[in-house]
Amino acid sequence: MKRTSPWSVAVATIIYLLLSSNVFAQQLATLKVTVTDPSGAVIPGATITLKNTETGAQRTDITESHGSSVIPGMPAGNYEMTAEAKGFSAVKMHVALSVGQIASLTVPLNISAREEVKVEETIQGIDTEKSEVSQVIDTPKINDLPISGRDFIDFVLLTPSVNVGRSTAVGAQSPFTETVLKLSFGGTRESHTSFFALDGTDYTTSISGVQRISPSQDWVQEFRVVDSPYSADTGRNLGSVVNTITKSGTNDVHGTAYEYFRNNNLDAKNSLSAPGFNTLRFNQFGATVGGPVRKEKNFYFLGYEGQRRAESPLYSSFILNNIGFINQVKQSLGLQPENLNSILTIDDYDKTIIKSNNILSNKTFLNITYLFNDSRKKNARGAAPGEGLPSSYRDNPVRDQTIYSNLIHVFNNNLTSETLLQYGKRNFNLEPKGLGFEPALGIPDLMSSGGFVGSVRFYQEQRFQAADNLTYIHGNHTFKFGGEFQPVWTKTQVTLFSPGFAIFAPASFFGVGPFAPFGPGTPVAFLFLQPRSFFGQQIPNRDPNFQDGLYAGPSQQAFNDSTSLDYKHTLFSTYLQDQWKVRPNLSLTLGVRYDVDKFPSASDIKIIGKFHPTNFGNVQPRASLAYSFHGGKGVIRAGAGLFTAPFVYSDIMVSWIGASEFTYMNNPNLPEFSNPSDNLIGFGASGAMGACTTNNPIIPGICFPWFPFLKQTFQNFVATISPAFVRAS
Repeated sequence: MKRTSPWSVAVATIIYLLLSSNVFAQQLATLKVTVTDPSGAVIPGATITLKNTETGAQRTDITESHGSSVIPGMPAGNYEMTAEAKGFSAVKMHVALSVGQIASLTVPLNISAREEVKVEETIQGIDTEKSEVSQVIDTPKINDLPISGRDFIDFVLLTPSVNVGRSTAVGAQSPFTETVLKLSFGGTRESHTSFFALDGTDYTTSISGVQRISPSQDWVQEFRVVDSPYSADTGRNLGSVVNTITKSGTNDVHGTAYEYFRNNNLDAKNSLSAPGFNTLRFNQFGATVGGPVRKEKNFYFLGYEGQRRAESPLYSSFILNNIGFINQVKQSLGLQPENLNSILTIDDYDKTIIKSNNILSNKTFLNITYLFNDSRKKNARGAAPGEGLPSSYRDNPVRDQTIYSNLIHVFNNNLTSETLLQYGKRNFNLEPKGLGFEPALGIPDLMSSGGFVGSVRFYQEQRFQAADNLTYIHGNHTFKFGGEFQPVWTKTQVTLFSPGFAIFAPASFFGVGPFAPFGPGTPVAFLFLQPRSFFGQQIPNRDPNFQDGLYAGPSQQAFNDSTSLDYKHTLFSTYLQDQWKVRPNLSLTLGVRYDVDKFPSASDIKIIGKFHPTNFGNVQPRASLAYSFHGGKGVIRAGAGLFTAPFVYSDIMVSWIGASEFTYMNNPNLPEFSNPSDNLIGFGASGAMGACTTNNPIIPGICFPWFPFLKQTFQNFVATISPAFVRAS
């Protein structure tokens, strides 16, 4: 397959931007102002001026015949609003706009025979026109609320119905050992269901479906959490939208410097650490500075944060109380013993932000931002908390960098646009070390050791995003038109069950109960990854020194080729939406959205047969309303619509090696089996295999995983002698 360079899409992008517009104006606020005279009658032709109190950026609008003005495309921040009309006293108000807000104000003007300006305090209540249920976490909350590790995304847990995800399969290894908090909204799975935006750009990892590296807490101005996104201008999610905006420079120079530290001398000893091994060293430090290059024209914001953390791993009481016998069983199988005091988990990183804000004119605003993160985790946990022996820990370096720009242009009082461009690159690695190259042993929910069970060896993801959003005001209608083009390039290596995985029941591991006749260390299953060309054949010999590599041996190249993927998929999105203010207290939002994810072909991902076809039928109508009562003190919100979730690209890895196909049974009642070549996924380049023998007393003549045979086969595999005959699971 000929791959397309990330830079070769630039020309096509420019053409696309001329034809469509984007979905990500949710970061910008809208201010709706109604001007009245002392009798309550509306005043048409009044001038509304908004001036940012920190940068001097200014927007002006004129109220229409119904006395209202709508000013869209406003960045979140503090503003001074002036309302004035001939024959009336001008009024100045302080207005604070938050990310994605639709603020509504009524400004009464008094009749005056002479020119005067009246300054009034603004009382802003709840959003009465947004049909979504959302919550804003603003700067005071971010600064004042204590949080462990100072990762601002933890504040999302303040939103009702949000929990830390718990449904990830295969411990902490699947979909990937990502370095961010995985969140579940309303009980949905924690990956591939939420959309994470940073300054309006897509900040979601395509392959794992979670947010990328979090910006420092000191770089974040505020963020909005939407847990019922019924509007058409949000897409590719089922559960929520988390929209974050970063800080910007202002007319005054501001900065911060900080260091936070903890150590084991300040903390109580954890009873789940290994005896005599209770270490904690934690230092987090950084600084920010922002100010003007030219006042009221050009601004900068710079930030750096570093962390140095080392601590003892924690083990369950099962491991702490049985480590001696666990090591005896490992040695009886030909594996090395574990030392619980042998590792410290290291979590070091350095990250920085460089941001430039520019007021090109009263109608054009340009922001350019560069984010860099270098995370250097060593001995990162590779199993569920407390279950992993030292050999299950991995080095987990991650380097993530993004450059993006936002261009806001006001064509006239009724038409505003926002254009977004982004290029991002992420390198993620999981590197086994020492005993981590040995075959894996697992007792479900109790113990895990050795090689890979449910993850990838590495992945690299590159993306280019181009998007534009248009907002048009006409009377009581606010029309939005959006579109996006986003190609994503992915390279990865799938190392599931590598170099092998022996599964035990507690009784079979310790050789007690019904397994007493077979002795300790008797697997109930033995799985391993095989290239497609080796299916049904003997297990290839391996290098007896497993630390030489996961696939070290004469077949290493075949294994590497059959576990590597390199593919591209492309996202297209567009929508049309109308927010209609039917009455002063009733707003209807009607829209339709269309998303297409052009999948890679079967040959692109080395499948013999067919892969999921691209779905071009993702038309998603949406409708919602907001009805306010008691003078705007209460709001009823309702909505309905069709939603298409993003494709779970981590499932390509799972189905590719055959795990997904375990769920397909040869059932003639299932319509998929009437023509399997057209309806089922084809064979990947490698697959999960299991050892079995026809010479067994359970089902003679049928290949069955007979326990003594599995034990001997695993011991032979470790010693790389006398390979066993295997069949696909």
